[in-house]
Amino acid sequence: MTILHAGSSPGGGRTAPDGPAAPGRCGAPPQAPEDRPEEAAAGLDGFLRSVVCLAGAQGGTIRALTDDGECLRLIAAVGVSEEFLEQERLVYSCGVCGRALRNDEINSASDFRGCSRLFSARRQGSCFRHVIAVPLEYKGRPIGVFNLFFDHTDDLGTEIRVLLKPIGQLLGLTLENSLLERENARASLANERQQMASEIHDSLAQTLAFARMRLPLLEDAIREVDNGRSYRYCNELNQELTRAHRGLRELITHFRAGMDGRGLLRGLREMVERFRETSGITLEFDNQVPDLKLPGEAEVQVFYIVQEAFANIRKHAKATRARLAVDTVRDGIELIVEDNGCGLLDGPPSAAGGGLDTGFYGLRIMQERAQRFDGRVAFENLPKGGARVRIFVPGQEMVCEEKKK
Repeated sequence: MTILHAGSSPGGGRTAPDGPAAPGRCGAPPQAPEDRPEEAAAGLDGFLRSVVCLAGAQGGTIRALTDDGECLRLIAAVGVSEEFLEQERLVYSCGVCGRALRNDEINSASDFRGCSRLFSARRQGSCFRHVIAVPLEYKGRPIGVFNLFFDHTDDLGTEIRVLLKPIGQLLGLTLENSLLERENARASLANERQQMASEIHDSLAQTLAFARMRLPLLEDAIREVDNGRSYRYCNELNQELTRAHRGLRELITHFRAGMDGRGLLRGLREMVERFRETSGITLEFDNQVPDLKLPGEAEVQVFYIVQEAFANIRKHAKATRARLAVDTVRDGIELIVEDNGCGLLDGPPSAAGGGLDTGFYGLRIMQERAQRFDGRVAFENLPKGGARVRIFVPGQEMVCEEKKK
């Protein structure tokens, strides 16, 4: 193992001096920065403390490269003063640390003039006289550096020196895992927010759109003193608002609007009946899977995909007939929703873009819902007019027992 030196003096290894040190000075009790980023894993502090003790150092830090590769962000620190931490919060990868990262070699220095933060700390009275920088990498990619700080300029002993590279590799793996955990947490939070947007869309947006369609009809009926139509439209609005209120309460309580444990098949049947009663469109329900059972997540998502497809027919298709079909296909279940209306005016949207970026918010939500159970949703215009939505749910285990025989 080679350690590159810059202005250091030769000598044997030393251990930390005996006896307590003044707080905030060399050998101070280990401490971590108060505003350390969230990605610091709980084990990093303990790991760093052990390395500092093993090397006989008076302090140590772990820092991660920023996304642009120009700066090092403090992740963990032990045995350094608050004043020194202020210098360490965010520094450029220059000096001894920059050389360690660029050359992928352990670097050490006692002359701090090449590093503004260490030179400034020395001028402010820091007792650190020697620093070692060990590059951290993950699968050959530099991701950060860890430093050991000493109050003397003597070199490390051979028995400690040969351990620094493996320690750096292990620290790099630990740091990368902690960074990945944070990214996963961010992705999970973004997914929850998107899921909430989908639930709000399904619980409220569809009801509001239905109300907007019915209110002009109700106004016409009132103006024409047509009590029969007026009562009918009022009743439909009341039913939709009741369902929306129930869905909103479920969303607030459970962060998910559900089907009340009724199962997908029963939910689809009730959805079909509501559509027939409120849309004026003839709807055929062709179910070839009488014992339809899907995994819980798939049932919920399929229910809302079909509901959104029905809402699009009612609001946009200008159709007189529609059809919902459920059947088994190779490796899973397929549901088809189609109509004889005007079709998708901008053409079928795709996962890569197309119509999804120009107002097809509901269609985009349908595709996102399918991805949650590894399914697929495809859209197409029919040759003789109208549109078709295909929903594929993968998994042989979901085929009903009657269809297996």
